[in-house]
Amino acid sequence: MSFLLWASVWLIGSATAQTFYIESAPASTREPALEVARVAATEGVDGRVVRLYVEGMGWRYVFRSEEELKEEDLRADLGAIRASCGVDVHLVRFEAGKSQVIDTPVAGTKVAVPLDRTLEAQEILRRIVRAHAGPSPADRLDAADAIVFRFERTLEDRRVSHLYARRGEDVYLQVEVLSGKGTGARLGVVGRSAWMEGAEEDPLDVLRVREQVERFAPERVLSMPMSFAGGLPGGRELELMTVGGSSELEGRQVVDLVWDGDRQTSPMRLVVDVATWRLVEVAWGTDADRVRWKFLDYADLGDGAIYPSRVEVIRGADRIDQVTVSELDLEPTLLPEWFPPP
Repeated sequence: MSFLLWASVWLIGSATAQTFYIESAPASTREPALEVARVAATEGVDGRVVRLYVEGMGWRYVFRSEEELKEEDLRADLGAIRASCGVDVHLVRFEAGKSQVIDTPVAGTKVAVPLDRTLEAQEILRRIVRAHAGPSPADRLDAADAIVFRFERTLEDRRVSHLYARRGEDVYLQVEVLSGKGTGARLGVVGRSAWMEGAEEDPLDVLRVREQVERFAPERVLSMPMSFAGGLPGGRELELMTVGGSSELEGRQVVDLVWDGDRQTSPMRLVVDVATWRLVEVAWGTDADRVRWKFLDYADLGDGAIYPSRVEVIRGADRIDQVTVSELDLEPTLLPEWFPPP
């Protein structure tokens, strides 16, 4: 299974150096967080109740306000919320991938559990989701009447170009071997008929040819950006990630999110650029079989939606695949020979 089907994240926008938000103490039921949300709404503070996994405590509910750029914008609201409900609330600063409580409840009240590294990881994942919560490439591709998608793959023993085109339900694929071993191909589906250049079988299995062509559709090659469009993808490895640390990578400040793995899932690591909240790298597997996916460039699909346009796949110290997208056009010029009549 190619991790390109899962692990390329697209994001839009950018983040400031630091932001602030109000958060309630973790609770085992929703009611305390809902109470804080109700009081916060009367003070004009927007936010939401979220469910997070807290190490040593299990699943807990918290209220978390929308972020503000200035600390003083939330301090008055923090006092009013504390005075009107019996739930502990904090003021939190988020900077460079780290959450830090900077104002705990007044003396005499119960001090809430400090933010742990799992909760910090969930905050970073939430920022990734928020960063790309604009136009969804998947929705735009699905709504497009026509698509042309061109990309090149550099494998260990060959370099191959791909042209995928779609016109309604009709599809076309052209594969050309630029260097190394292998042969090219031209195939497609028009209406209820399938065709393949040089094929001896007649008629061809329409479903099988369509599946061969659709393997190279942008939705398949760049599927992770599409899955993040609707929120955080499922998977316990994402739910239980912790912050592994921060460092500088190729001139960028990055933070690592890590999952150590268990009997059901392999270890996983996300490397995130804290300036843009775009994924820089994803690693999957143990030391013996670890594969890394590096996202080197992003391109604009239009209306604020972006997608990774250059991806490297590395096993050990060897680059085993590189995908470079040269065109993803939703208003293309289609050539008649791509869709020959049945």
